[in-house]
Amino acid sequence: ADGEWLEVNFDKNLGSGAYGDVYEARIVGGPLNGTRAVAKSAVPFNIYATRRGQVQNSLSTTMTMSRTRGGGFTPKQFLEVEAQINKIVSEECPEIGAEFIGECVKDGKKWVVWKYESKHTLKDLFDRACKRNSLAGFAKQLGFEGFVEDDPSSVRALVTEVARELLTICQTLTDAGLTHRDIKPQNIIVHRNKLLLIDFGAAAAMGLDKQIGFDPDRGPCDVKYNPPECLVEEEAWEVFDIYSVGLILLRLIFRPLWDGDGFTSFIMDYRANRQNIDAWLTEVTLCDPAVAGQSWLTEEVATEARARANKHKKPLFQDDVRKETRDDEYRRFSSLSCSFAANKAEQEPPASPAVESGAATVDQSSTDPAVASKEKGGGE
Repeated sequence: ADGEWLEVNFDKNLGSGAYGDVYEARIVGGPLNGTRAVAKSAVPFNIYATRRGQVQNSLSTTMTMSRTRGGGFTPKQFLEVEAQINKIVSEECPEIGAEFIGECVKDGKKWVVWKYESKHTLKDLFDRACKRNSLAGFAKQLGFEGFVEDDPSSVRALVTEVARELLTICQTLTDAGLTHRDIKPQNIIVHRNKLLLIDFGAAAAMGLDKQIGFDPDRGPCDVKYNPPECLVEEEAWEVFDIYSVGLILLRLIFRPLWDGDGFTSFIMDYRANRQNIDAWLTEVTLCDPAVAGQSWLTEEVATEARARANKHKKPLFQDDVRKETRDDEYRRFSSLSCSFAANKAEQEPPASPAVESGAATVDQSSTDPAVASKEKGGGE
């Protein structure tokens, strides 16, 4: 009888993860009769084990990271935690998330239910920006007026506004004693020009009298957006979500990272350099054609630069004349790289009429696996 008010539409699956499935639903009877809703249930443990095995060595979804073997929460326990966290959010800070309707048991299965607020996520806005090579749609969805595509001050203002909204959400969560632990574009919806958090399945209550959903040795983790430590540190739990917000802002600032595949490639390279931004930037600098072509850049100099990047903030390359800082050096190489690219573009011959008219165009969707993968929705 408890679940008679919920009607789940199993033909409209809104998403599936390692721990649960989400469907569109409708409220039947009562003051919310006819309300469009979102309902989530835990997957059976055998399905969870299969899904977890499929993503164990990938960067495709959130999964449990452990310092020790065995143990950890089951999908049903994660759903129970999610229900508890949503109750806290609905009482302490309802303005930051989708409206929580409640929980019920229907046909022997537990469901956690929210009001359907929006079909647009931040991931959708990044995908659209990548496809159109423009942030205009991104700005429009957020109600950001007066946006000018190629105006640096306009882009800066847009990034600042997104940062303000996301950091305000983080601060509000912290004030409520909560950490989300899975902030990423897929878990941020756009509702009436406002950003809202969804999917509190990985969240934990850390600043309350009693901790909820926290295990010091294991926890849910999306390796693309979580900080290097992967697991929340009890003494500094408040900063965990801020790192994830920083990566979202990084994607917004740098055009190549609008593409989900581009961001994944960056994260893989970044992780290969042990999440050391100096080590990663050193590799980028050494591989840049504008720098690699310099006569002074020998293998010995490159090896010395890599070693210096991992130790301190001094310039990568010894130069007794300049006495510049590491940041100054990065700026100088960036300027060199931009000039190199501009000169190369000027030297390239114009496209032939045949190419311009499309007569010699190759259908890369059928010949390039990477392009084909993107067109099928791969990437995020």
